[in-house]
Amino acid sequence: MAFVVFVCSAALIFIPFDRLGVDKPIFAENYESQIVIAAIASAAVLSLELVSTIWRIIQWPYQRFRAKQARKKSSEKAFYSLNLNELCVCWAMTQQGVETVLAYYNSPVIVSMRHKGALRAVPGMGSLTELPHAMPEELYNLVKERGLSRFPDDFRNSPRFEDEVRRMYHDAIDW
Repeated sequence: MAFVVFVCSAALIFIPFDRLGVDKPIFAENYESQIVIAAIASAAVLSLELVSTIWRIIQWPYQRFRAKQARKKSSEKAFYSLNLNELCVCWAMTQQGVETVLAYYNSPVIVSMRHKGALRAVPGMGSLTELPHAMPEELYNLVKERGLSRFPDDFRNSPRFEDEVRRMYHDAIDW
């Protein structure tokens, strides 16, 4: 809008009507001072919009960096707050190479993981009782790198470790 006002008012002020062989419109002569004020005001608004746009462009990489840091911090907080059952679900997902799982939406383990930010419900193909849940990428990478070390030593070194992880995983999603 400011651009249109600026262009119209600047045209009425700066077009050389006498060179074109056309009379200057009467309203332009009568309201010349108001037209000049409108041109100055619209130029000020345009310059503010330009400065604001440049500022947003400059800030964009910084905001992306801050958002990435916040996601990383949130994922670490979720990672360290996982109990054994939740850690088994995350570990099983990383071992299967999947970031999403179809699970009952009211399973206590899944609900707890959603509240901690370890899983989020994803809109998509589901049923009345099951919903797809996705693990954030940062948490997925964290569990893949450091998940095994979070398990208790006696549990991790148990000969039935994989079986117990699978059992806990299926108990959580097939509740």
